[in-house]
Amino acid sequence: MKIRFQGDKRDDPTLDAGVKVKYAPAKRLAFKLRWYLILLLVVSPILIFSWILLRDEVLVVAPAILTSEPIKVSPPEEAEVQQLLVKTGEEVKAGQPLVRLQSPVLDAEQSEVTSQLATLGGSTQAAQDRILASLSSAVESAQVGLAEQDSLVASFRDYRKRGIVPTADMAAILAAHSQAEVTLSNAKAALARELLRLAENQVAGPTVQAKRQLQRDLVRLDARLQQLTVKAPFDGRVVDSAVQTGEPVAGDRPLLWLAPKGAFWIHAYVPPRHINYAQPGSKVTVRFPDGTRLNATVVQPSELATELPRQLANPFEAQKATLKVTLQLNEPLPPRLRVEGLPLEVRFHYLW
Repeated sequence: MKIRFQGDKRDDPTLDAGVKVKYAPAKRLAFKLRWYLILLLVVSPILIFSWILLRDEVLVVAPAILTSEPIKVSPPEEAEVQQLLVKTGEEVKAGQPLVRLQSPVLDAEQSEVTSQLATLGGSTQAAQDRILASLSSAVESAQVGLAEQDSLVASFRDYRKRGIVPTADMAAILAAHSQAEVTLSNAKAALARELLRLAENQVAGPTVQAKRQLQRDLVRLDARLQQLTVKAPFDGRVVDSAVQTGEPVAGDRPLLWLAPKGAFWIHAYVPPRHINYAQPGSKVTVRFPDGTRLNATVVQPSELATELPRQLANPFEAQKATLKVTLQLNEPLPPRLRVEGLPLEVRFHYLW
């Protein structure tokens, strides 16, 4: 209802018989504010719902993730963490030890192979030494016997000249001398055969082959044990450590995550209908969770449609195919925002 004043009230409604009525304007303003508030409460849900429905049609936005593209550093085989040599956030050089592992199984295998190798070498050498000593002793004995026979033959020949020794005795002495020569020759031949056999065995004998196999096994075990000291494959930064000292680890479990040195990248997941924006050179504005906005540029187009990562997907929405594009920031990234896997939102600039 609208009130119309007559007389002086029409010229100045705030005066009543010359007295200023202070509440009149405030009362009218309060009514206006009340109606505006009611109107805002009625209209705001409609505006909010309309914005939710039309936002993706009005703006070209896409979820994204900040990453330095770290790699997973895994153990070479099943082992136990003996010592962590680096901390999260630490910068490392290529070849620098990261984690020291130990494997009781490999240690036991190495001890067993070393023991077998020592036993095989020691027992074989001792047996060979005994055989050679026996054959050498036989040669020496034969040489002594032949020398004695030479002395007897010389004496009996002298006796024969003087006619003291009969012919039959001289023949027996010569036969004994010949037998001593044969004995010495056989002893030398046996020694030579044994030396030849040893030489052949050192090249391709079963003992040598077994020894070489044990040596190869020992070399392989040493190499595997050396690999238990996990080293950095390149210069980088430790993003995260996934194990603790004394913890058993298998081949597929990560020990830590190592990111190469350099700038962070942004992977944006663009709806296929905005494929024109997912081209190299497209400009975008990146919005961080704390409200920080930085400019970036598409540097790598999408070559494969992929599903939205779980950490970016709405739990109540079905998985949809998206175009994964790589962005590079045009501005320095503040240290406080250098968080691996940080969820972001990117807004593409219109192609006008």
